[in-house]
Amino acid sequence: MNESTVVESKQFQDEYGYLHTTKAILGQGGQGIVYRTHDVDLAIKLPLKGGEPLNHPHDIRQAKKSFNRLKYLPLETLKISTPIALLEQEFIAESPINTTGYIMRLMADMRPFSDFIFGEQTPQDIKRLEIPNYLQDTFAFANNMDILQRMAFYIATHGVKRRLKALYRCALVLHQLHSRGLFFADINPNNEFLSNDLEYEEVWLIDADNIYYDDPNNHQVDIYFPKYGAPEVVTRKAKSSIVSDCYSFAILSHIILTQHHPFDGIAITENENAGWDDDNQNNEDFSSEVDKSETGELAWILSRHDNSNQNLIPLGFVIQEPEIFKLFEQTFEQGKFDIYQRPTMNLWVIALAKLHDRLLSCPNCHFTFATLADETCELCQMPRPAYLNIEVFNQQKAKVWQFVHGINDSEIQIPTRLVSSVDTDEGYISLLEVTVTDKHLLLTKKHRDWDCSILGTSRSSSWVYTFKTALVYDSVIEIQALSKNHTDQNFILQLSIKK
Repeated sequence: MNESTVVESKQFQDEYGYLHTTKAILGQGGQGIVYRTHDVDLAIKLPLKGGEPLNHPHDIRQAKKSFNRLKYLPLETLKISTPIALLEQEFIAESPINTTGYIMRLMADMRPFSDFIFGEQTPQDIKRLEIPNYLQDTFAFANNMDILQRMAFYIATHGVKRRLKALYRCALVLHQLHSRGLFFADINPNNEFLSNDLEYEEVWLIDADNIYYDDPNNHQVDIYFPKYGAPEVVTRKAKSSIVSDCYSFAILSHIILTQHHPFDGIAITENENAGWDDDNQNNEDFSSEVDKSETGELAWILSRHDNSNQNLIPLGFVIQEPEIFKLFEQTFEQGKFDIYQRPTMNLWVIALAKLHDRLLSCPNCHFTFATLADETCELCQMPRPAYLNIEVFNQQKAKVWQFVHGINDSEIQIPTRLVSSVDTDEGYISLLEVTVTDKHLLLTKKHRDWDCSILGTSRSSSWVYTFKTALVYDSVIEIQALSKNHTDQNFILQLSIKK
């Protein structure tokens, strides 16, 4: 939705003598600004001080030292864009001015997570939204234009499953970073990017300046983005850390999935004109400019135990699913001040992937069916489409995963996470490919490290083959998936096509 902001071009020279010209602003915060360049696969990070580029020699030296520090962190193989060249000069009226910043890679077809957030859109974007007739005819808040626009925006930006997929892949990057003892610090919707092409699911993080080892004795970083900070960082009681990352990610997920901040409830509405009655305003460790929604003093808007700050948001149902509700609850209630109660990123990876895989999207409005037994979409009343259903069982015959996908004209990729580690990059590599035609069902093996054989047939399970059978709705095909590298990984996939 929200296109990059086009601005007057700026020209910079990097340490190798190459010139780079800015094209548009991708994101901006108190610490810096990120530009897209005319080289479609490159971007510029320009640090700011007092809202202006660095030009004092001391500031430039310190910034370069910080950027060069990233070269020695174990960030290889992670989907985090790091500096490939430092900036030396900016040309203003053709005169070179010493400054610094860096060049990083960023694919042209990637868009920031802010594109998923209604509140990040411009008035022009919102004005261009088309509100579907079914929202006005059947939606409970049809007389509320603000809610109608939010719902229309949610639909236009591909609904629930696209958001879950983006958050799953973002959580995976953060989990991999945390497993190396590092934290990201500056989690906000301008620093995570998703492939624009719906067929892909690449997520990259940018703005890596504040990545440090999680050792408070060796760093003094207490960076956070407004409205996305953990309480202990906002109130300056603790430095940034892996657990503060987990809190910030939960805020980001809550906003993207529900379009509401987790603490933006009636307590804020009641006090926004009266001002906060805050006894801590004179405390040297507390900023009176920060409201209580950031310091942890307000209840979660969807709390089951405290309705003092409730907010009955239309999209609240999205996170009522048990896989993720308990993670939000644990973060924003038990883990608000007890930082070690917060769910770790690997738990978010598993929960988001599981929820994404078991939900069926409506092809018309992109909302999901509450249950697979629903015959029509609750929002737009379209009939439930035919869908692929896969249930996965381990050697103890316990159901461990469910994968649901609407039937369409393209091949359906079955990810390896159904039978392997969901919290590694292996999780989104294809295990099988399923194609459904009017009369046939075709299964093609895609992963060389897994033997997949159809039970009840004499068909060989060689590396590349396609199994073709007549399409019979509700008929179950059993597939045995056996890892070549780990013989204890042995699963049964029960596959069927349902109407």
